[in-house]
Amino acid sequence: MGSVCSNPESSNDVRISKNLQRESTQKTQKLLLLGAGLAGKSTIFRQVAILYSTGFDTKARENYIPAVTGNVLESIKTLIYEAQKRDQEFSPQGLEYAASIMKIGIDDPLTPSIGEMISFVWKNEKAIAEAYQARSSFSLGDSAAYMLDSVDRICRPGYIPSEDDVIRVRVRTSSIVEMNFKMSNVNFL
Repeated sequence: MGSVCSNPESSNDVRISKNLQRESTQKTQKLLLLGAGLAGKSTIFRQVAILYSTGFDTKARENYIPAVTGNVLESIKTLIYEAQKRDQEFSPQGLEYAASIMKIGIDDPLTPSIGEMISFVWKNEKAIAEAYQARSSFSLGDSAAYMLDSVDRICRPGYIPSEDDVIRVRVRTSSIVEMNFKMSNVNFL
């Protein structure tokens, strides 16, 4: 009768390889995001939180209200300033609204009436459109158009930022932020 030849080392290698693979997927990996200011590190962090962690509950999204309203005001004020600096002409109502907007404090709450003024200036003033077209020559947030297009919604009473608002808002971060999440059976810290 024939004899069956088996190689105990090869079956042992397969077993060890499977154990190593299983252990490597169970280990915690650390992910460090580095980059210059305004590179989008915090934005990636928020996207990961939405996609692979618990996301942002209502209370967490409410914490972004001051940042969102601040982004709206900073964007429209920057555009008004740049339009005026370039001696671009406003309509009489646009000029009145622009003057009122420039007096609003960055931390002031946005009311529906303020939202109407911002919306009017953003949507109807040629001077603002021209300033926006020249945005590469001055500092204007990437999400300015998104925020200004959403101003009516943002200024409504009871406004709570959407996940899109949370991702697009510019929040200056100067601290280390940690989050645990799992992606493709790998735990990250």
